[in-house]
Amino acid sequence: MLLIAAVLAADAQPGSPPDTPSPSIRNLGALNTPSDDYAPYVTPDHMWLYYSSSRGGSADVYRARREGDGWRMPELLGAAGVNTSNDDGSYYSPVPALAEVIPLDAAAMKRLNAARFGLFTSGDRDDGAGSADLYIADVSQGGLQFENVRLLDALSTEEWDAQATAAPDGSFIIFSSNRPGGAGEMDLYIARRGDSGFTAPVNLGAAVNTEGNEFSPFVASDGRTLFFASTGHGGFGGADLFRSVLREDGTWSAAQNLGGAINTSDNELFFYGVGREQCFFTSDRPGGKGGLDLYEMRPNIFATGYTDMKMTIMDTVAGRPVPGTVRVKEGTLGTIVTEMRIPVEGIDISLFASLPYTLEFDPDGFPPVTVTPDDLQPGGRTTLTVNVGSIPPKPEFILNAADLDLRWFVSGYYRINTPALLEDLRARQRSGDLRRLGYIANVAGADSLYSVYSGQSEQVQRILNDFYRRAVEQYFPAYYKGKNPDEYLEITVYGYADPRPITGTYIEKPVTFFGMDGREVTVSTGESLTNFKLAGLRAHYAVEYFDRLFREAAADGHPEYATLVDRGMIRWRPVSGDVDTSGSEDLSQLRRVRIDFRRVGRDGAELQ
Repeated sequence: MLLIAAVLAADAQPGSPPDTPSPSIRNLGALNTPSDDYAPYVTPDHMWLYYSSSRGGSADVYRARREGDGWRMPELLGAAGVNTSNDDGSYYSPVPALAEVIPLDAAAMKRLNAARFGLFTSGDRDDGAGSADLYIADVSQGGLQFENVRLLDALSTEEWDAQATAAPDGSFIIFSSNRPGGAGEMDLYIARRGDSGFTAPVNLGAAVNTEGNEFSPFVASDGRTLFFASTGHGGFGGADLFRSVLREDGTWSAAQNLGGAINTSDNELFFYGVGREQCFFTSDRPGGKGGLDLYEMRPNIFATGYTDMKMTIMDTVAGRPVPGTVRVKEGTLGTIVTEMRIPVEGIDISLFASLPYTLEFDPDGFPPVTVTPDDLQPGGRTTLTVNVGSIPPKPEFILNAADLDLRWFVSGYYRINTPALLEDLRARQRSGDLRRLGYIANVAGADSLYSVYSGQSEQVQRILNDFYRRAVEQYFPAYYKGKNPDEYLEITVYGYADPRPITGTYIEKPVTFFGMDGREVTVSTGESLTNFKLAGLRAHYAVEYFDRLFREAAADGHPEYATLVDRGMIRWRPVSGDVDTSGSEDLSQLRRVRIDFRRVGRDGAELQ
């Protein structure tokens, strides 16, 4: 066993293990022999276990197919260029992060455009550089077929270079080497993979490497957590298993012993763990077949990169939790990861934080709800409450009607005809900025014209007050309670003008609105007016009016509207409806606005 004999010679000092659970550990039986069996690796489809064995005198790569809860008898890997008459072993190929939660067959790997290369170690080959070298091969068929096995000459030296692992996306590899310049006999090095090959290897530094031996690395599915064996960090004796985490600044955290749940006074090395169901390692502890044996641990208590989430469903109208079902789909291929019942008290679920998800809820007695959680943090804990209940129908605003005998706007003006706004207009026409604008009916002149609009303004105000109360006391509070996290309320205000031509210059601040075709329009100060622009101005100033009223409701104990706006869950949209051509003989009835409420999903589609 030339590839690993040297690293087992040192004997680490005993240490105090961290507190750990007590998982079950079993020897993999028929896969082991009296010789050394080590370096387990499982393909992304979870169906094949590759490992190295010296049962034939020198080390070779073998593989066994999963069968139920175990493995079939192993077979020698017959790919050309993999096994030779010398020592060969420690096969590894990148395992996409998605394999942490679902099996990935050859078709899935192709859809993911996953990195497809395999790494081997081989010793004293004619095409090699030293006593042990790294080789790379092209991999296909979901990790079952190997071609073009070749020396990784950029990483191999005259020294011992072996036991490579790869990041889930294939962006870097980490391997063990006793090349000059390290901290001890064998150190771990990282080499990043670019378009033109691998960069020069960099020593992982003092947090990982010691004067002893560091070897058999494995990079977890989060792409940041490194598991490895060491004889130099202290521990239980022999080689122990450790882990270190790659920080945001590119440095590695201090090595942490995996504890007495897996380490013993004998040698433990070659940890491999994708998924929470199980992990694998190698040990020469008593009770095995002899030499190094393969072991399995259930569950994988060292799985990293997960976030815990508390899920509940709440009927916000009745004010009580309800049961239901949730389907968790990963967001890349759309595969169902799990489906669970949610009792009234809720459930706790763990999600691998590096992946996107879609959560499909089926609350008992309510329509389905889909949620896409954002920004899941590894090691974090979040609470997700799905609100269901009866959001009332969108309110019918009386200004939608064009057949009421009301003057909603003073002719030529763009602010709603309420008593306060009418008085403001009158003052501005007497001695303010609007006194010489001939396109606005002059309510500051003839008392008879002012009297007509004044009487109408009282009725307009009563209608607006009724709508205001229904909106802030009923609709917005109910919507606030019953909304889904991934929707918002779009309130569109359409402004209309009568068909008489209008001439004049707009003198106030620039205003932006939309046309019926969706294009954005800006009316600038000093710009000539048209009926289209006047209609858009009416929509814009109506939005200003209602937004101010609804925000002020917070001071009267109704904060829901202001809260929704601050969270980006209400969006106003002023639109020019242009000229009203409904044919009414009373042109004052054509000077109006129409308001439409729509619940809109994340994809822009209207919700019922």
